[in-house]
Amino acid sequence: MRFNVVWYVLPALAGFAKAQVAVQTGMTSDSHCGDGYCFTALYVPSSKMINYTLIVPQGGAPLGWYGVAQGTEMENANMAINWVNGDNTLTTSHRSTKEMIEPKTSEVTVKAFSLNSDISSTMTGMTIWSWNMPMTNDSLNAVNHVFAYSPTSPASASVDATLIKHNRHDTGIALDLTKSYDGSPPAYPNGTAPMVGDMMQDHTTSSGSANSTTSASNATSAQKSNGASSDMHGKITLLFLLHVLFCVVAWQLFIN
Repeated sequence: MRFNVVWYVLPALAGFAKAQVAVQTGMTSDSHCGDGYCFTALYVPSSKMINYTLIVPQGGAPLGWYGVAQGTEMENANMAINWVNGDNTLTTSHRSTKEMIEPKTSEVTVKAFSLNSDISSTMTGMTIWSWNMPMTNDSLNAVNHVFAYSPTSPASASVDATLIKHNRHDTGIALDLTKSYDGSPPAYPNGTAPMVGDMMQDHTTSSGSANSTTSASNATSAQKSNGASSDMHGKITLLFLLHVLFCVVAWQLFIN
């Protein structure tokens, strides 16, 4: 049985995180699901940072690119553009734009941004991207977001790669970050996560992590991934795995 070391240490870390991150820390969370995607926001008041976890129910490449942005429209939004590369590495590109043109890393004005590269991964039936951004000036009960999707993946893993214009976008997404975080895992499209035994085939996980002050120019999780075969028991669901990952992220945000 071959696994990346993260699969061995995460249960222990999650137990520690759950023991330390209590309700009184003030963590809040909300999710949004659209056609073929879900993203969950976890807010930690002490650091004024939001962790985002974007999940789509497909794995591998090409998937196109998926964009989640803070704001009510494309202009001046704080964006995370996500895609899977041909070698199954993942890229998250921090971008912005002042008008209705292709967003660029050079246009970013909100510098506090980091990746959770140890959580971002692609596998059969699911891809996860995870990153951190600062809280916006919106009211906590209505933090505005927009979503965009293009079926055409960028031609390279570079955070500066050219984007083909999206052919779909969702607006009017307001997350209520006054909702107490109850330890639930991130939202999964269609409600129920597949079984780990079915999912772990051809699993790849990005390695490494970025600092909370990582700049847009080098914010990428496009590292080489190691495949892992699975003989995990089917009774252990991916929902539990996602819960473990989310608890670790919660703890990391709490101590920063």
